[in-house]
Amino acid sequence: MTGGDDSESSDSVLRAVARSPDVPLLEGRRVAQFRVLRKIASGGMGTVYEAEDENLARRIALKVLARSTDPALHPRFLREARMASRINHPNVATIFDAGETGDIAYIAMELVEGETLRCWSHGSRTLRERLTVVRQIAAALA
Repeated sequence: MTGGDDSESSDSVLRAVARSPDVPLLEGRRVAQFRVLRKIASGGMGTVYEAEDENLARRIALKVLARSTDPALHPRFLREARMASRINHPNVATIFDAGETGDIAYIAMELVEGETLRCWSHGSRTLRERLTVVRQIAAALA
């Protein structure tokens, strides 16, 4: 991928990422000014860690692109971080920083404590509770 070309299909990006192994465990290491504390989750694009921003002394979520992911995906990953950083909404995690260090691309964002939407939705919820969350999601997307 070059320049501002966003024409690459999502399917081809997902296939490229699926072939890539996960980021090696980073607990106890530093990524830029962030000290990695623990792994939170892994997904198609990489791994999310709880980390501490040593400059600002606050806990954050650090999304790290898989190390062996095609380097051409790094600009897209960082472009998505720039776009997400323009959103200011209570139902969207705030982006604090994004960049590359060595061969690791990362996004530092607000750490939101709690269960995932997937876990929450598997619990016994009333229709009212489910609609409240759906409205919050719709407001964030709008």
